[in-house]
Amino acid sequence: MSIVTGVDGCRIGWIAATLKLTSEDFTVAVHSTFADLLASAKDSSVIAVDIPIGLSESAPRPTDLSARRFLGARASSVFPAPCRRALYGTSYESASALSFAASGKKLTKQTFAIIGKIREVDAALRADSTAQQRVVEVHPEVCFAVLNGDQPMANAKKRSAGRRERLALLPAPYQAAFSAARPRWLHKHVATDDILDALVAVWTASRVHSGTARSFPPSPVVRDSEGLPMRILA
Repeated sequence: MSIVTGVDGCRIGWIAATLKLTSEDFTVAVHSTFADLLASAKDSSVIAVDIPIGLSESAPRPTDLSARRFLGARASSVFPAPCRRALYGTSYESASALSFAASGKKLTKQTFAIIGKIREVDAALRADSTAQQRVVEVHPEVCFAVLNGDQPMANAKKRSAGRRERLALLPAPYQAAFSAARPRWLHKHVATDDILDALVAVWTASRVHSGTARSFPPSPVVRDSEGLPMRILA
């Protein structure tokens, strides 16, 4: 299949940018659940999603440490992924306590803010072995840095300068896809950086499809207790 998809979480669910590699045609859509997204992207050979996939039992994930080293000044953009036990917490306090019991570290508020989406992806992949073959983890800041010749972005993505910097770095067809997609949703539902992150994720998905993506850390792949890979591709 010559179709790939890049995915980022947004306030109202998941934003997915799908690219036909042979024609460079884009489709950008929002899905309320990750399961709906998987069903919609059934023809995509690669689905690159900005969410932690393989989860450690206790120690920090090697992939997060590798990505932070690579990003240097932008290292703080890689939030520490929760350990698997933390997914069972029903509040920040309980999830953080479970994390502390397993790893000696409490959860950050940023990590807890996406823990519901981590659960969604984790449940979907554990239930579907075919999805495990197609869904890979990416981190937009790592992807943009690779696209930028291994140089991290100069400005934060939430700043107007950062948004302009990232948009200008994307290839022309991606910029056109952004221009077509941005007016379709309210900013409070889908932020500009959500769209940009989905587009750089699909750029990485195309590299995974062609076998040219880089792995953080490099091979061999480390897998978690559920057999899911702990790696970020870019």
